[in-house]
Amino acid sequence: MKRSLETRLTELEKAHERERLARAYSARVADASKRHEWVRRFLKALGTEQGAKESLAEAMARAMGITMSELKARLQAAAAGGSFGTPEERAILHL
Repeated sequence: MKRSLETRLTELEKAHERERLARAYSARVADASKRHEWVRRFLKALGTEQGAKESLAEAMARAMGITMSELKARLQAAAAGGSFGTPEERAILHL
């Protein structure tokens, strides 16, 4: 009896962990969709559209007039709590 109770408890813990991971994944997917939509609006505001064989990141770099390497560096800086734009760009946007 004790063995089956421990087995059942283990199964329930595993099921709970799978559900928790599924919810976390769903939240990340929803957040990614919001970010993609923001990038598309940003591109439209810059008068640029994503090319048929172009990623959103490539279109964004092209619209900003920067290389993919520079875009990656800016995104990493922003993720680390820094600024995405240069001081000149922030001054133009009044940020």
